[in-house]
Amino acid sequence: MDNYEKLIKKIAIENIIVFSGIAKEYGLNITTYDTEGNMIYPSYVCNPICSIIKGTDCNKICQKANQVSYELVKKFLNSDERLIAEDFASRNIIIVKEDKLPPIIVTSCGSKFGKYMLPIMIDNEVVGCCGVCGVYLKGEKIDLDYISECSGVEARKFEIILNEVLSPISEKKITNLLAEMIKIINSTKKQKKFKLPPLL
Repeated sequence: MDNYEKLIKKIAIENIIVFSGIAKEYGLNITTYDTEGNMIYPSYVCNPICSIIKGTDCNKICQKANQVSYELVKKFLNSDERLIAEDFASRNIIIVKEDKLPPIIVTSCGSKFGKYMLPIMIDNEVVGCCGVCGVYLKGEKIDLDYISECSGVEARKFEIILNEVLSPISEKKITNLLAEMIKIINSTKKQKKFKLPPLL
């Protein structure tokens, strides 16, 4: 395991330790990926609909969203624009670029759950990404029929989970979470040796 891999894995573990409480409360998934879009373990999946999706052919929803996130990171690195807005499969995609902060890649998967990713950068090179997905934002309409069609699971089951299990979260809470996650990335990068903490 090279130094970058240790760094990414340590960030993944630290994020789970710090954000497991809010993840459970709102059904968020705490995830980290390498530069190929492969998930770095451990991950922390608290959205029960996402857990069902990952056990079916519908898992391609996640893979496609990951690919889009990385394409947007590349565009960010090659652009002088502070704000890039696009449309991908009729869904808005926005990259927010702020001074002295990494961009926040805001996308949604095919099911319309939000995905917020932060690139992990060293010397202007992206070595991975981390963030939250499976985000059920207040006022967002989740496409349960789409999930049902590609997973083969009755839409009514997802509707019950959405209405009785998941709690919608505000954009402000997500923004605060990401601000804390940026601090974890930066503090971990400053460490000379990336000694892994004990697994949960």
